[in-house]
Amino acid sequence: MVDAVRVDLEGGRRSREKKDFAAHQPYGETNWGLKRRSNEDAILLGFDLPRPTYAVADGVGGEEHGEIASRTAVVLLRKIAEGSKVVTPEDIAIINSKIDKGFTTLVVAQEIVPNHFRIFSVGDSSALLLDSRKGEIRELTPRDEDRKGRLTQALGNLEGDTKLWGPHVIDVTLTPGQKLILATDGFTRYLDNGKIGIGNVLYVNHQSSSNRDFVKTLVEMANACGGSDNITVVSIPHRP
Repeated sequence: MVDAVRVDLEGGRRSREKKDFAAHQPYGETNWGLKRRSNEDAILLGFDLPRPTYAVADGVGGEEHGEIASRTAVVLLRKIAEGSKVVTPEDIAIINSKIDKGFTTLVVAQEIVPNHFRIFSVGDSSALLLDSRKGEIRELTPRDEDRKGRLTQALGNLEGDTKLWGPHVIDVTLTPGQKLILATDGFTRYLDNGKIGIGNVLYVNHQSSSNRDFVKTLVEMANACGGSDNITVVSIPHRP
């Protein structure tokens, strides 16, 4: 679990408000990493939806089935979010019922009104809140895993004790200097073990000329730490 850590960025601080328009545009990227033979992660960048909707999913259950599960989840989510639909826990249950191969985590962020997001999470992928003004990163969503790191909740064709009990639902309103980050554990594991320091992430955010550059650098950092899993990161900045 990522704890809130404060980092002083004074000295050389540049005004975030003076950065170009690209600094405020949501961006996401998924990457195979360095060890996997396929990418079982999936990503949704629903910029064009009436209520912009973003998601990351991390498929489990073997290369083919995990990939099918994660992609099915984001395709169905997009269909649900079309037509100004506000996503509900019942919609997440519908997605769950239609995944018949493999299983997947899912973190969704839907913009209900400007800068106000409703987040749904199932599994161990994460929603993080980066606050450049306070100099901290805080994990918003709980992780559905036991002490050994095994999933206790996921979407899809599940066996044993792992099933969908219900998504965690969190509302957050972004303020100036904040970003909402959605990420699979191919990235967050390196925050957990300290190989990617929270201070380093804040520094990269501070130095990046665009949100795209910020995300690309985070993915590069995860690969530099070993890239042991697929890596997916979405960053959604506050929009002035």
